[in-house]
Amino acid sequence: MKTITTQQTKQIFGLFPKHLSQNKEERADFIYHFTDKRVSSTKELTYQEADNLICFLKGDYSYYAKFDNKNHQHAKILSLCYQLGWVSFNKKSNKVLVSLKTLGKWLHSEKSPVRKPLQEMSTQECRKIIHALENIRNKTT
Repeated sequence: MKTITTQQTKQIFGLFPKHLSQNKEERADFIYHFTDKRVSSTKELTYQEADNLICFLKGDYSYYAKFDNKNHQHAKILSLCYQLGWVSFNKKSNKVLVSLKTLGKWLHSEKSPVRKPLQEMSTQECRKIIHALENIRNKTT
């Protein structure tokens, strides 16, 4: 498993609110809860956890919406996002794609029945997300 890089560490400390960068105990508690009680130090973060933390500190929740292409429930969620118009134009691929920022922000919000990254959700939790998105679609159409 790839570990956090020096560049990521610098970026995280640059993004931390002042009270976290100055208080080691609060910072450890924050990291402990962010990693679901796995680690309490930035040095112990994996590369992906560090990347997710950077996105979180920037206010970008797109990592919440990362899909597993082999998961049929994720494909259904993707389809519902298209139906809801949660899309944006991607210049790189020259296509309209699901906006991971929009879905991620919703997954992180209180409106979501399960507030955690899509790839960490169980089958049952994905069912709840699908049901909630279907309800939103049905109310807007």
